[in-house]
Amino acid sequence: MKTLQDEVTRRGYDIVAIKTDSIKIAEATQDIIDFCLDFAKKYGYTFEHEATYEKMCQTNDADYVAKTTEGRWTATGKQFQIPYVFKSLFSHEQITFDDKCGSFQVKSALYLDMNEGIALEESVEKAILKELEYRDKRDVVDDFIGYKNPAFKEVSDDELRSMIDNSHNYIFVGRVGQFCPITPGCGGGLLMREQNGNYYAATGTKGYRWLESEMVRELGKEDDIDLNYYRKLVDEAVKSISQYGDFEAFVA
Repeated sequence: MKTLQDEVTRRGYDIVAIKTDSIKIAEATQDIIDFCLDFAKKYGYTFEHEATYEKMCQTNDADYVAKTTEGRWTATGKQFQIPYVFKSLFSHEQITFDDKCGSFQVKSALYLDMNEGIALEESVEKAILKELEYRDKRDVVDDFIGYKNPAFKEVSDDELRSMIDNSHNYIFVGRVGQFCPITPGCGGGLLMREQNGNYYAATGTKGYRWLESEMVRELGKEDDIDLNYYRKLVDEAVKSISQYGDFEAFVA
């Protein structure tokens, strides 16, 4: 591919992007297309001319969106392929229930923390966890005082742990699942991944509550889906493209 890059450049063409199995050439003619197809055969490749784009924007190594000369929009990479984003900004197809669902997968396990109404304030929970961490060290090092935070002076270790336990309700999901973001106050849970007994927000879910999409459908809670989650993804996609030019002109 490096040799192909050099040959295409030597022939006066600008390369938009090149990877181990593809090349994008600006203002490509049939001659340069035929050259690439024949050149690949010398190295055991079989190239295909996938498409000629009228316009495209590549925002990083993995993500780009383009419109073919036939007028069809196509997206590669996660950011622009998200159905809600792609339909809202490019294809303008009707958005369905499935477009408001997202799949998440982890190596360990996913849990829904159904703690709405019982959760401690984040600052309080952090203070309790720091206090418990301090006390664990106290048990090892004799010269530690019995407590660190004066607010917890009269509170035992077991009481502190009980406060943490009672502010969570973890429901096991599995390693993979499909979920909908749920409007606060409508019965959703925090989507968490478990690791070595600790819980962390699953990547891309922090700040929102979730329910399994199957449950949303069964309970008729489609109107409770929090579209702010998807509107944020749309805004981020617009921002990504706008770094390189006028977004409105690009999609017009």
